[in-house]
Amino acid sequence: MDSFFAEGRIEEVEPWLKEKIEEADNENRETVLAALWSELGGFYRGSGRLKESEQAFCNAVKLAEKREETDTPSFGVLLINLAGTLRLAKRFKEALNLYDRAEAIMRNRTQNEDISYQIASLYNNRSLVYQEMEHLEDAKAALLKALEIIDGKPECREEAAITYTNLALLYGKQNCREEEEKALNQALKLYEGLDQMNNSHYASVLSALGGCFYEQREYEKALNALEQAAGIMYRLFGGNCEYGTIMRNIETVRQQMDKEGKMADEGNGTGKRIL
Repeated sequence: MDSFFAEGRIEEVEPWLKEKIEEADNENRETVLAALWSELGGFYRGSGRLKESEQAFCNAVKLAEKREETDTPSFGVLLINLAGTLRLAKRFKEALNLYDRAEAIMRNRTQNEDISYQIASLYNNRSLVYQEMEHLEDAKAALLKALEIIDGKPECREEAAITYTNLALLYGKQNCREEEEKALNQALKLYEGLDQMNNSHYASVLSALGGCFYEQREYEKALNALEQAAGIMYRLFGGNCEYGTIMRNIETVRQQMDKEGKMADEGNGTGKRIL
């Protein structure tokens, strides 16, 4: 799968996973089968196929329940992934309930197991639900909790970058421009040396950076960041909803560049906001 994404062969992912699912099912390899269903659920979610994503994750959950493997961190991660699909479907209460269930499972693990990455991921995802519900202070508190756990840990570098990106987006919603820019710069610094061009989270940083430049009326920089983000997202997932949002933002920037080029002497401010 990694090679498919790296080489831009996205059309091969779904049939390959379905083939492997059939093989694992015929061979009664239930642990492998659950992992494959989870991977397919993530692929469908990234492609905007939310009903199919939910069904795939539910198949994985049922297999874990059948095997009585519902008290492990991996099952908690599965619940987090299913909740992520429900969040995108605007089913916020159901998503929050799954996050609560996942956290209870993870908190019950022994202290010898390092699950800081999973806990931070949970707080990140819970924050996104709060943002959708316009509970911005709750969203901020969740992100700061995540950073308390993972910031400065080399093994959690990418998760910290994701958290700073989400924090930047939140600051943007609150019109805290200085804090937004600091968080974005911290995220970009953490992504240095990682595989940026095959990372949808890095695309999210570039998209947020484009919005920040747009608010500062640095339209060329905004356009460059957004176009890079669009290229990465399309290569990984095709024309999904995130790609559509970035493309709409690119069009907004271009329209504003045209508008200010024609009306420079009138001193107009920016037009509509980046999404």
